Amino acid sequence: MSTPASKEEIAAPSAARPASDLIGDLIPEDQYAAMLGLTKRTCQRHRQLRCAPPYIRIGRRIFYRPAAVRAWLEKSELTPSLVPDGLKSRRRR
Repeated sequence: MSTPASKEEIAAPSAARPASDLIGDLIPEDQYAAMLGLTKRTCQRHRQLRCAPPYIRIGRRIFYRPAAVRAWLEKSELTPSLVPDGLKSRRRR
């Protein structure tokens, strides 16, 4: 029979999980780039320009949390705005 989990184990489940499970939840940089239809180099450039979602560096490898990518995409969402006709005609000059 197994003993029930203590309050400390329930409060800190990540400490009890093996490292492979923690990394298993992350998206590798190659997969992230493919999901967005970008090259790996473009993703690197976005990180350098600080216009990318939060990432995790483990050694030389880059990983993204799915929730962080989703939040970043939602924050980056744009709403089209209507431009008055008067402004459109000024641009043509």
